[in-house]
Amino acid sequence: KANVGDTIKLPGAPTKEGFTFKFWKGSEYAAGAEYKVEGDHAFTAEWEENKFTVKFDVNGHGTAPASQIVKEGMKAIKPNDPTESGYTFGGWYKEKECTNAFDFNTAITEDITLYAKWTKKDSGSSSGGSSTPSAATTAVKTGDDTPISTWLLILGASALVIAGILVIRKRRKI
Repeated sequence: KANVGDTIKLPGAPTKEGFTFKFWKGSEYAAGAEYKVEGDHAFTAEWEENKFTVKFDVNGHGTAPASQIVKEGMKAIKPNDPTESGYTFGGWYKEKECTNAFDFNTAITEDITLYAKWTKKDSGSSSGGSSTPSAATTAVKTGDDTPISTWLLILGASALVIAGILVIRKRRKI
């Protein structure tokens, strides 16, 4: 309680787990600010939920996934693996040197940067100046590189042709 015209000092910042105190709502006074009493006034704490940034650093390869804003205690979402021609992606790590893998089941409690690990792919070239081609150039290719969408399109078109033939045959019998 204070009298009109008195100057009071507002309380320090209260604490609330998972949140950060922003200001005393009503007049947006900071914790510990002075206030000149002009009449009855209630001060209510304004809170902001704690959120942290998870950044992804691709260590000079590929394109980094977008950063994520994660509520305190929640988990980051594992992004799609980045790609880089000539390299194999080896996971996300806690440090640039890639010695400790990051577990995406870890609760986020601070801003962090995760680093991509890369391994250079074997070029498949032979050494020693031999004129024998490498296994990479002599390997027999198996399988079919035709996308499944192309096969589905062919299958659908074939079904329409067969249906059309059946309709024509049925009409001729009538």
